[in-house]
Amino acid sequence: MLCRCVSALPNSANEFLHHLARSRAENTLESYNTFLRKFNSFLATRERGLDNFTPEDIYAYERSRADWSPTTTNLFLVIIKSFCKFRLARIPVGATTEEVRASLLEQNRLRLIQECPKHKVSRPLKRKAMTVLEVSRLLRDAKAMTRSYLWKRVWLMWYLGCRKSELQSLVLDDRTFDDKTGRLVVQTAKGQMVERERLLWAEPKVTVPLLCELRDGEFAMGTHRDTLNKMLFYITQGKYDIPVTPHTARHTFITRMQETLVDDPSNILIKRLAGHSAGDITALYTSFTEERVRAAMTKEHYMLGLAPHVREWL
Repeated sequence: MLCRCVSALPNSANEFLHHLARSRAENTLESYNTFLRKFNSFLATRERGLDNFTPEDIYAYERSRADWSPTTTNLFLVIIKSFCKFRLARIPVGATTEEVRASLLEQNRLRLIQECPKHKVSRPLKRKAMTVLEVSRLLRDAKAMTRSYLWKRVWLMWYLGCRKSELQSLVLDDRTFDDKTGRLVVQTAKGQMVERERLLWAEPKVTVPLLCELRDGEFAMGTHRDTLNKMLFYITQGKYDIPVTPHTARHTFITRMQETLVDDPSNILIKRLAGHSAGDITALYTSFTEERVRAAMTKEHYMLGLAPHVREWL
């Protein structure tokens, strides 16, 4: 599919996309391909191409796309700069004086393009995490308005704080789940090319029984990408002042756990629970035992106060 889509592009752009194919998802490649093809068509009207355009061509193209938002314009700049960085790393040094001069000129052109400034995007501060009271109300609404297995999905989403893709691909067997200890192995997939595991622990009185039901096939998490969104939209129906989606569960998990875990000022344990990669040097020198992770999930979880009345629904 990739070769068919990029046939109208020059060889340098084809090589760039094939290079990205090793680490990018298919929809990302399609986006890069579309931006490059449209920009290449614009350059053709100026008797240029992707191998010899200048910053002035970028500015002219941006002015011609008045329908673009600043975010879209910045995405275009990211793609163009990535392409130039790819080209810059592959410029031959040259053997003769003319070849060296041409190489230096090309390096200077690509560096000037990489210095093109991004557009400022104003994002109003919005609340993305629910309060514990709102989570309690959501669970009650899910219990009253839907079939029994749906509120169980809601509990697991908010308790585990997993990504939607992780929930949809959650398969429990003897290797990934131990119902005696609550040990749960989650396959972490950010994009389609990265796959690793992280260990979580389930609270024994509510979460473990629900995971046992999931393992034994009594209810399914759903595999269609919109299943969870539609379920939450039906339950909430504008009752909250924030959009309630599966990712809201993740925002809520991380925010509320930050408030609960007082011995984690650098949020290193939070990164471990959420499956985020370490973002600072301190994290490289700090580690938590699995017993500490287990205590955070089973004894200090922000939803433990909701467990008693939810336990009555089981």
